[in-house]
Amino acid sequence: MKTTKRGRPRTSVRIRSNNYPLDYHRAKSEFLQTYVSKVLDLFKGNVSATARALGMSRRSVQLQMKSQAHPQR
Repeated sequence: MKTTKRGRPRTSVRIRSNNYPLDYHRAKSEFLQTYVSKVLDLFKGNVSATARALGMSRRSVQLQMKSQAHPQR
């Protein structure tokens, strides 16, 4: 797998949905959930590798996974 200058794996994720809501915070939250989910799939569920690739902490990735399992209404 190719890496960036900082040694992180290159990730290329495409999100093909244009139906994001107009509310900025909700749109940002939905995008982040989708993005983390796609990268997690790319790394076959490896939370540490996903966090490293995204420049996030493992805890942040875990919280995104938890919020995805229990979406806010």
